[in-house]
Amino acid sequence: MKRLLFFALIVASCFAVTENAFADWAFHIGNDNMDETWEVFLITNETLQVGGYSLSFAYDYDPSALNWVDTSYTNTPPPGMNSGFGSPTADGSGGISNFNGNSDSFPSAAEVFSDAQIGSFTLDYNGGRTPAIGDFGWYIDQPDFLVRVNGTDYSGTELYEAGHLTTATLVPLPGSGVLLLLGGTSLMVIAGVRRIQMFRLK
Repeated sequence: MKRLLFFALIVASCFAVTENAFADWAFHIGNDNMDETWEVFLITNETLQVGGYSLSFAYDYDPSALNWVDTSYTNTPPPGMNSGFGSPTADGSGGISNFNGNSDSFPSAAEVFSDAQIGSFTLDYNGGRTPAIGDFGWYIDQPDFLVRVNGTDYSGTELYEAGHLTTATLVPLPGSGVLLLLGGTSLMVIAGVRRIQMFRLK
């Protein structure tokens, strides 16, 4: 009975972790096709007032194996916003900044009420290397990383700490499925250890 109750608690925690993994809104980096192009999204479960954003990214800088193709990016802000000033620029050592979106009615905010893909970046994978989780992500310490949502200004670090920045895992199994598998495995290990202990006691 105790073992059954323990298993039920593990299952419940799996779904709890899955449901609460994201904040109500977030800027998200994805790569659904596991290819050279990384997509950038603004995802939300509520209506947002977005004054503007200037996002910064980091990629695994190794010109012999991986680089950013400067001319291959898109910048498509949500309706009511424009692509801002200038274009994304690389610092030569793995950082990209100046990816902007501004409200058309600035200083008034644009109303964003559904998920939107706001851009994409294509990396140059020399030798056909398979994309990996560390290839492209957020550069939260970049000083130009600034976002205004619902009247609040955030730096990259503040967004990250508040759960408003997420990144693709490049793992095909759903999070709850992986946790459930781990939970089941741990139960089998515990049961096996107890049987071994009982065998030794005999």
